[in-house]
Amino acid sequence: MGRRQPVDEPVLQPTLDQLLARQAKFAGSLRTAGMPDRFYQLIIDDKEFREQLVSLTQDRLEWGLPETSSQRFAHHIMGKHFLGVPKVERHLGVTLSDEVIKGLALIPYSDQELRECAKTHVLWIDMGMSIVALEYHMWLREQELRKGTYEKLFVHERLREFRYHEKPYAKHGSATEPRWRLTRYIPVENSLNHPWEEQCQLVAPHEEIPSAREIFNLCTLLFLSTGERIFEDIGVRTSDLDVDTKQRVNVIGFTEGFGIELTRSEENVPRKDLGIVTTVKPDIS
Repeated sequence: MGRRQPVDEPVLQPTLDQLLARQAKFAGSLRTAGMPDRFYQLIIDDKEFREQLVSLTQDRLEWGLPETSSQRFAHHIMGKHFLGVPKVERHLGVTLSDEVIKGLALIPYSDQELRECAKTHVLWIDMGMSIVALEYHMWLREQELRKGTYEKLFVHERLREFRYHEKPYAKHGSATEPRWRLTRYIPVENSLNHPWEEQCQLVAPHEEIPSAREIFNLCTLLFLSTGERIFEDIGVRTSDLDVDTKQRVNVIGFTEGFGIELTRSEENVPRKDLGIVTTVKPDIS
């Protein structure tokens, strides 16, 4: 499966006269619509107001970095389950370097793969953050934005099944650069109520079972971007094993109104509330 080359699209910069004319027309249109003159000074003086205005604009226009032709085609196929650079930067509050953005220009999946996965998968950028780093990052962002999102995202530490913050699968991030992932948000068919070994037999050669870190990051980004609460009624087993208890690590998402958390289960015990999801291996040819 070969990759498509992005199309270079020149960006024409407006002249000074064109820019001034556009600004005058913009201000005049707002004034005609009833916007008071103090609006402009408020934008200059009030940082929180500026952020609210930008957030509203992004919501209405899906505003952000222009997509490459490869990204635009994938976005058209995947719809709201395409979580690209603008979604990551806005909802996680990060800024990707030019080098990283260049590395994400091409989608490493064929058109056929995307069409086959459009109703069951999310095409998203994995930033590689560990579970501990992600939770802490979102806590800091909560202090800045004061939106009450953190408590909706993560189960409070007192209510968690076990303290996982010292576990390697929670502390360690990915060693790779941010990368595209094509991951199921619907469990693999017939994967519920089977032991781990039988669940693994359902994984196709071009697929792999993601780690707890990956699924945790996906649940977080998808909720922030679309409001979707995946894995509300069931959990998914991951590729991680808790070496202390010899139990499989699971991700439970938003069950009974709570946020995302990790649990553990015996591998050889079928559970009607535990399935698996898979990630399509990227085409790196």
